[in-house]
Amino acid sequence: MMLDWCDNEFHIKKGGRMKFVLSIFIGILLSGCGGGGGGSGGGTGVLPSDVTLSGTVATGKAIAGATIAVKCQTGTGAGTSTADGAYSLVVVGGKLPCLVQGINPIDSSKIHTVATGSGNSAVANITPLTEMVTGRLLTVEPSVFFAAFDTSVAASKITELKVKAAQNDVAMVLTGTVDTTALVDFIGTPLHAATGSNPTGGDAQDKMLDALGSKISPQQLTQIVTALAHTINAADVKQVVTNMMSVPPAANAGPDQSAISGTVITLDGSASTAGPNRTLTFAWALTLKPTASTAVLSSSTAMKPTFTADVAGTYAASLVVNDGQVNSSADAINITVSAANAAPVANPGTTPSFVLVGQVVMLDGSASSDANGDTLTYAWTVTAKPASSTAILYSPNTVTPNIAPDVAGNYVVSLTVNDGKVNSTAKTVSINAVNNVPPVANAGPSQTVAPGAMIALDGTSSSDADGDPLTYSWVLDTKPSGSQAVLVSPTSSKPSFTTDVAGSYTVTLVVNDGKVNSALAWMGVSAGTAGITGQGDWQTTLQPRDINGDGVVDAYYDTVQNITWLADRNFLVNLSLPSLTWADAKTRVASLNVYGVTGWRLPEMKVISGQAITSEFSDLYFFRLGNVQMNWNNIGPFWFEKPFAWHNPPPPGWYWTGTANGNGSPWGFSHGLHDTIYFDANSKLAVWPVKTGDVR
Repeated sequence: MMLDWCDNEFHIKKGGRMKFVLSIFIGILLSGCGGGGGGSGGGTGVLPSDVTLSGTVATGKAIAGATIAVKCQTGTGAGTSTADGAYSLVVVGGKLPCLVQGINPIDSSKIHTVATGSGNSAVANITPLTEMVTGRLLTVEPSVFFAAFDTSVAASKITELKVKAAQNDVAMVLTGTVDTTALVDFIGTPLHAATGSNPTGGDAQDKMLDALGSKISPQQLTQIVTALAHTINAADVKQVVTNMMSVPPAANAGPDQSAISGTVITLDGSASTAGPNRTLTFAWALTLKPTASTAVLSSSTAMKPTFTADVAGTYAASLVVNDGQVNSSADAINITVSAANAAPVANPGTTPSFVLVGQVVMLDGSASSDANGDTLTYAWTVTAKPASSTAILYSPNTVTPNIAPDVAGNYVVSLTVNDGKVNSTAKTVSINAVNNVPPVANAGPSQTVAPGAMIALDGTSSSDADGDPLTYSWVLDTKPSGSQAVLVSPTSSKPSFTTDVAGSYTVTLVVNDGKVNSALAWMGVSAGTAGITGQGDWQTTLQPRDINGDGVVDAYYDTVQNITWLADRNFLVNLSLPSLTWADAKTRVASLNVYGVTGWRLPEMKVISGQAITSEFSDLYFFRLGNVQMNWNNIGPFWFEKPFAWHNPPPPGWYWTGTANGNGSPWGFSHGLHDTIYFDANSKLAVWPVKTGDVR
């Protein structure tokens, strides 16, 4: 008689050698029944009650060596991603749903995803997109939920239906920033990520993550996830993202400090901010110090310079940052240095630029300091608020009180700290409470058409976070010389006009929600552009650029030649000395700093088709055969500050190249029809710089 060891039960008395021998024998038999063991032939090594999770960890590039941790309805698991970001692990005795965490080995940052379903396997990619979906789904920061994982809460929140709804919200929030419509499933769609050895090998989903990373920094991702987790209306989160995309650089010189004389003071500009993918440079100055002090900064361009507070008194330091486009406003701090007890320094923290009426605002005085290390006490007061407000501070003698503005207006809260000996100087923070979020104008994309075409404008993509109805105000801001074009129905959402002559047109739009105007939006129309003809005679498309964000055009980007032409007269020359020799012009242009943009140069000569010599300037215009009258006393390729247009002949003005040539005359101009004029190095001409590439 043979026993079926796989299907029949048997019992062994505890203790003794027989138990040990039979235990080994049973283990061998069970490996043949599909339970236990591994390798080929018998089974996969995964019991039906286990859950297998797999996917890819990537942020636009594979994250190799990421630490993967999983918490499921039942069971936990761990693993590590491979060089291509892929991972696969088994949660023994696991049951879906699961929350998955990936930790980047480079910076220890954490991103999360979820796995759902009713089977025993799931694909769960871990990306910034899944981090957003997870935050929206859990209504709390994913890392917080993971640390205090609750199986019953997870089971109720992590469902396939709710995951889909969260993904839809994230897709809507990212509209206008990154197009995710091609990605049906953020979590389960197979992902092939680029690697260090194959940086261009990523699939379409990976390139989408690249695009996301180019627009949203890791710090901004954290802010967006928090907004998704704690904001009910997804449209309000979208407004947060929209505001992030247009943030100018902001200097933050850190909190005021107090110290004892002889102390090395470290300044800290690391809290300064810039828009996405902008790199800040720093410019510090020690603007005040006691009369007897010889203190100097260790570096004026470091993020964290130092100086020695050599005598008692007041020191002041100022910081300006630049994001590669514009300078920030200066931010200053005071350093109070004493020989004995130093008065404490109050720091009430910062608040958002505006909050909605009824929103609770948490204040934070924890950055207040005392140079002697004394324990501080806190005294908060509301020093100003709207006349009809009854709002009060809650817990005003704690480090972190709160207030809920009850009517629209400005609230000022003051903080004084005491070190047991003296009070600090009171410091204030303002809270701007509003009933209304300003609308956002959208004039639509720029267009390229043939002359005579009717342009249908469309401002319906303009938006208001509060859902207020919008009114529209369109202006045909610029048009070519000789054009009689006018806007039809300029106060409608969809006006129109006809491009009656070839050239460039610029249209601006402002919308109003019944309370305030939006910022200005613009779009351009190029009518009658053409490519290179083979003779060096061609037209180009110019796009206006506002470098410092004041609403005034400072330069124009030449989309054909990929150069930017400076249009701000204040930077062209010293108007009292409008002409320069070639050597002086070259030096002056190379040293230009236009609202933080550097790298300017003189226009260059170039060769087209191996024979026709022309200049970058001449390619702005379309020439016919014949004589051209020009005046070298004019500054720049425009007349009376009018925008660029295509001219035949060009407007008055003399323009040149700074490229030296074989005849020893560095000033040279050619209009592309083999007619070139040169001046020697001592000749003085007006200066008009260009820069390779776009300044945007």
